[in-house]
Amino acid sequence: PDPPLVPRDPVGRAECLILEDWADQAFMAISRRIAYGTIVGRPGRLASLFFPGDPAPARWIKERIARRRVAQRFGLTPRRHEIDVVEAKRLAALAVARLGGRPWLLGSSPTIADVALATMSAPLAADRELRDDPGVRALLIWGEALVPEDARLVYRG
Repeated sequence: PDPPLVPRDPVGRAECLILEDWADQAFMAISRRIAYGTIVGRPGRLASLFFPGDPAPARWIKERIARRRVAQRFGLTPRRHEIDVVEAKRLAALAVARLGGRPWLLGSSPTIADVALATMSAPLAADRELRDDPGVRALLIWGEALVPEDARLVYRG
């Protein structure tokens, strides 16, 4: 696209790709655990997302199985959640500091690093405690320009 999502100059390109990789590495696993943990903790929510067309008895059974499998697959435990919340707050504060009040991580237009940061951190909105944290809230508000409204509703729903 014009402007490009990756800067053309070598230094800008390298910084952009480093920031994209950081956003992916820092937020992907933690955001996924937080979002799934919140969804699994809301009866009926997992079934409505993954089995919306199934009859109610089938959704109930499938959800019970899916909740167990998701919890096992992603290591969802109360202790892991506590650790993730602390780390998510730290990471959000770092990201907001890196933005420094600017609209984009690099330059005057969004890059792939901005897209990665906005989309990888968006699932943090699933957790009420995180939404109330000033750093997380600032990051989520910043990311709203890049994350479609319907995707944000999945996490806050």
